[in-house]
Amino acid sequence: MQSSDPIPVSELTFEQALEELETLTQQMSSGALTLKDSVEGYQRGVELVSRCRRELDAARATIERLDGQILKPLTPDALSETGEKDDDAIPF
Repeated sequence: MQSSDPIPVSELTFEQALEELETLTQQMSSGALTLKDSVEGYQRGVELVSRCRRELDAARATIERLDGQILKPLTPDALSETGEKDDDAIPF
């Protein structure tokens, strides 16, 4: 484990938390950690996973909210409203 105090999980970005979780997983999988470090790493990993899940849930909720407000299913009528006339056009 790290000799210095780690940054509090609440202060990490999603990307930092995910990167630390990946590093921690590799360290624990290698078998090179002591039992104490493994238990501390497991505890830190649980905190990191919880942080990442909260971030992903928040992002998902934002996307679903935006999807309901802005995005609508693409229909032939919607294409005609945009002036698209090419039947072979890919709608994205």
